[in-house]
Amino acid sequence: MAVLKPLAAKQLYQAADLSLLDFRTTAELDDLSEVVGQARALEAIHFGIGIKKTGYNIFALGPAGTGKHGVVTQLLQQKASAEGAPSDWCYVNNFEQSHKPIKLCLAKGMGRKLCQDMQQLIEALKEVFKSDEYHNEVEKLKNELKSRQEQVVDDVRPLAKSRTAEEVVISMVARLTGELFEKYKGHTDILNYLNNVQADVINNINHFRLGEGEPSDISLGVISQGSHFKRYEVNVLVEHSKAVGAPVVFEENPTYQNLVGRVEHMTMMGTLITDFTLIKPGALHQANNGYLVLEAYKLLQHPFSWESLKRALRSSEIHMGSLEQMQGLVTTISLEPEPIPLNLKVVLVGDRVLYYLLYQLDPEFQELFKVAADFDEQMDRSVESQHLYARLIATLVNKEALHVFDKPAVERIIEYSARMTEDANKLSIHMRSICDLMCEADYWTQQHGRDVVTADDVQTAINAQLRRSSRLEEDLHDNIQRDILLVDTCGSMVGQVNALSIVDLGNTSFGTPSRITARVRMGDDDVLDIEREVDLGGPIHSKGVLILSGFLGARYAKEQPLALTASLVFEQSYGEIEGDSASSAELYSLLSALSNVPIKQGFAVTGSVNQHGQVQAVGGVNEKIEGFFDVCAARSLTGEQGVLIPQSNVADLMLRKDIIAAVEQNMFQIYAVASIDQGIEILTGITAGELDGEGHYPEGSINFKVAHQLYRFAIIRHEFGESKKDEEGLSDHTEKKNAKKSNS
Repeated sequence: MAVLKPLAAKQLYQAADLSLLDFRTTAELDDLSEVVGQARALEAIHFGIGIKKTGYNIFALGPAGTGKHGVVTQLLQQKASAEGAPSDWCYVNNFEQSHKPIKLCLAKGMGRKLCQDMQQLIEALKEVFKSDEYHNEVEKLKNELKSRQEQVVDDVRPLAKSRTAEEVVISMVARLTGELFEKYKGHTDILNYLNNVQADVINNINHFRLGEGEPSDISLGVISQGSHFKRYEVNVLVEHSKAVGAPVVFEENPTYQNLVGRVEHMTMMGTLITDFTLIKPGALHQANNGYLVLEAYKLLQHPFSWESLKRALRSSEIHMGSLEQMQGLVTTISLEPEPIPLNLKVVLVGDRVLYYLLYQLDPEFQELFKVAADFDEQMDRSVESQHLYARLIATLVNKEALHVFDKPAVERIIEYSARMTEDANKLSIHMRSICDLMCEADYWTQQHGRDVVTADDVQTAINAQLRRSSRLEEDLHDNIQRDILLVDTCGSMVGQVNALSIVDLGNTSFGTPSRITARVRMGDDDVLDIEREVDLGGPIHSKGVLILSGFLGARYAKEQPLALTASLVFEQSYGEIEGDSASSAELYSLLSALSNVPIKQGFAVTGSVNQHGQVQAVGGVNEKIEGFFDVCAARSLTGEQGVLIPQSNVADLMLRKDIIAAVEQNMFQIYAVASIDQGIEILTGITAGELDGEGHYPEGSINFKVAHQLYRFAIIRHEFGESKKDEEGLSDHTEKKNAKKSNS
């Protein structure tokens, strides 16, 4: 097997190169008008907006901070601006059944006009019955009565009175309402309403003559108190007189009432009362014939909001009712407004887990939200994409009103973006994190009294972020330096290896070394995971340990039993361990214990392993390397320390400059291994050994020593089994002999 060389310094970091983009600061770059790195999501949103079939509402899914809400809103507003403004919706009194208000659909801006017209009509009616014209007409009729002979007075008086109430009142009401009939002659619903108003005014003329209203009947709790004239008002639920295009509504607090609207109540004489003027709109009313954007998590937090939204989308109507009525908790009569036809596109914004849970658990979700707009967290890194990223940074500078960034600062942000993705060939489009870094870099520029943000300011911001969240990391490393947590960084030990793990807490993650030890003895094909036995090992970690048995059996015990019992443990581990990134380290410790060959403690290991002995990629490789480097550097670097990582993780490396400098000076080494054999050679300094034509490993190699030990275990187990059978046979013979003597 060829000797594996450590990685060169140039393989540990991929610097950003904007040399082909001619600019000195972001002030010279054009803003981006398009969305970067979200082609798949944009296609889905455009499709969802464009298709008009039922059920093609949109769920924008992806991690928080990727700009889902901003992108969705931007696209919806672009689409809505090219569409016509929707109709106004009003509620008016139902003079026959006051608890069932009547809806009116009016052209844009007409709702407010009708409301004003009705207010003017009522004021005119109140004034007309106080006018000289009305009193002169009444007086004229009275004089006619006096001029009649006594014998016909009783016959004429009812006729005169009748004429006062049908002819005078009707003529005056008709004259005042005639203009409205003419104004709204093309609107059947409004004309029907005006006819009902006219009839009700005539039937209740005394209220107008007296000049004041009387409290209405509140026995049903649905007719409002106060002025009688309130019954003629128009409740403009939604109006779009100033709207340009279709509405785009984002409901921040999607409670049941905020979605479907509510009927408010007032207290009068100890009784809750209401009427049609107290009907208030919800987000569905405001977004009708447009677009409604909701946060899925917030929607599901509020009782009945999700069900009410689905019901509205299924029925294409907005039904307004109280939660108490929905649950059958009250039997009192309340308002039952006519449902309003619903036609809108709903966009839910949420994370992927929520989307897949709803898809799996709620069959109606699949029917109502057929379009998934999946937002990515990263995009490919290339010369072209880095140029676009530079323009994106310039756009954020202008949007956030920051100081301009020079070219090295832009390059440093691009490098930081690649580090965020854990892949040097990708760039992060988690805009919240990038924007936060830029704002903090801008702060340090101000503190230094400069007008241009430099790469040093960006690095200062990065360091400050790490510093703010590094308390636990420093505590762990301090415990290692004080030998409270036992981690060796020099010397050699049999069956002991340094494994690298990641600690994730809130918005921070860091790597730290842990000691893994293995003990072996003759047994019955059992690799014992102590973490699993005490319920501190997660299922993925336990799976990784079980894979080790498959590897050992397939490589070393094809023609013999695997007569092994081994115990593996993370020393000084007091919490749950999950993940399989330490499975290669566990296998190295097992091979060391079986071969009795010590492992160099100056190395630490990360990587998972499969049953064929191939080392597989893991996450957090940069943080893991940096965590072990810091421990070694605190004890002083010897030049014999380093880290083993999977070969497939090399493309992820974006390491700190101090580590790169140590590698250049041969004070720290990073090896990329593809197999367990490569790794064990580096850790022990002894060749792993390959099978020859006769199926034997070279004598003295690691594999030879392991195979020999496992063969010894198998022989001992066999001999022990035969000896046990002999003992059992001798015991049976003695018992039979004693029984025969006893019988005789």
